[in-house]
Amino acid sequence: MIFSPVLIDNLPFCLAVLAGVLFWLGGRQRLMLISSAGVRPARSRRRTWRSIAFYSSLVVTVFALQPPMDGWADSLFWAHMVQHQLLMMLSAPLLVISAPWIRMWSGFPLGFRRMVARSVVQGDWARPVRATAHAVGSPAAAWIGFNAVIIGWHVPTLYDAAVSNQLVHDVEHLTFVLFAIVFWAQLIDSPPFRARLDYMRRFFYLAASMFPSWVLAIIMVFSGAPLYPAYVVRESGQSGIGVLTDQQVGGAIMWMVGSIPMAITGFWLIYQWVASSEEPGRLRGRRRVSAVDLADESVHR
Repeated sequence: MIFSPVLIDNLPFCLAVLAGVLFWLGGRQRLMLISSAGVRPARSRRRTWRSIAFYSSLVVTVFALQPPMDGWADSLFWAHMVQHQLLMMLSAPLLVISAPWIRMWSGFPLGFRRMVARSVVQGDWARPVRATAHAVGSPAAAWIGFNAVIIGWHVPTLYDAAVSNQLVHDVEHLTFVLFAIVFWAQLIDSPPFRARLDYMRRFFYLAASMFPSWVLAIIMVFSGAPLYPAYVVRESGQSGIGVLTDQQVGGAIMWMVGSIPMAITGFWLIYQWVASSEEPGRLRGRRRVSAVDLADESVHR
């Protein structure tokens, strides 16, 4: 019990370490099982880039949720906005790119994996869980959920509650991360999960998702008065920035900086869209390779 406050205060770091260990163990087991068959350079590079993306996602998450950033977010609106952008627009897409699901799962003991998998896949108790996961994973539900949590948590009452109450703040961040992962998975394949939309529809899906955040950011930037009372009560001179200016800077961060990952993804989707339409065989080839990768990742289960 003596160490419980320390553990709670450093929970993001502890969870990141646990995730990193599971990811490393899963990769080590896979390499041991396929080493006798050899590893193709292209696939080896793909695994390397996925590992870089995964560990980068962990670093970004810890930076966003641990001091000093977490402390700044309690008194500075722009810092709180940076937290949100790091979690939703950087950490979540990096996690989706890394596709760690099978690899992390393989880090657990085999007996535990079989017991849990059998219970979740076949158990009657898990039917609502399976149905909910299928529904939330649809493109329409992912789009609605992603934008709903952004808009909903920026309603002044809820936003102030998150600033004033640590538990509410943690729930806010958890919903941001979960819905952001589901959203980005509609745009980027994350084996064994595949996006249900083709590249053309992914691009328009992404473009449509940018407008709600833009409208919200514009309101923050051009509002003539502070929108969030929780930040009004602090002393403006404490940080050397006025409350209204703080809000405008935060809105600008959401509007411009938060749009950069989406813009990069948009250009990539356009490239894939054009390439797949000009070279139909290329897309089929990519799908065959992906199937081989999935089999490779699953051989040790």
